[in-house]
Amino acid sequence: MVKTDNLSFTYGKRFILRDFNMEISDGECVCICGESGKGKSTLAKLIAGLLKPTFGSINAPENISYVFQEDRLLNNMNVIKNVCLNVTKARIPFAENLLDRLGLLEWKNSKIGDLSGGMKRRVAIARAICHGGDLLILDEPFNGIDHHNKKIIAEIVKEEYILKGKSVLLISHIIEDSEILNARRIDM
Repeated sequence: MVKTDNLSFTYGKRFILRDFNMEISDGECVCICGESGKGKSTLAKLIAGLLKPTFGSINAPENISYVFQEDRLLNNMNVIKNVCLNVTKARIPFAENLLDRLGLLEWKNSKIGDLSGGMKRRVAIARAICHGGDLLILDEPFNGIDHHNKKIIAEIVKEEYILKGKSVLLISHIIEDSEILNARRIDM
């Protein structure tokens, strides 16, 4: 479960979030929707512990998987090594299965620089899912991904998180993204 109570965050004297309250139940997907600059990514970073609130409190799991807006892949490593970063060798078959479902298995030994933007995005998503945290944060995860692959990713997220009682926080400015994951929407 994730809960924020009167969460506020400032950059200097400017409030990015003010008295924000939200709750995500176990096994639930919530989408924070809104225009750019409304504090959606800041909220995700606060929940992940990457930023500290100015006021208020956050209750969130410690083990979090995070897909940032940027892919944040390691260019000097191949695809499978990026996906298996920070997991045990026992997770390699799971990672290969993810890559297969995402249409990337034949690319597993390729360098990141050899991939298209949409392929890199799918690798970043596979890495977060392979990590298997208790909360999955998806910050604008579908940039550069076609509708067919969005549906595949949504099915994997549902199987690996929602059906297993884990929470998902989706950040997006596109309402259709919330619909593909059947997310409860909170507008900012």
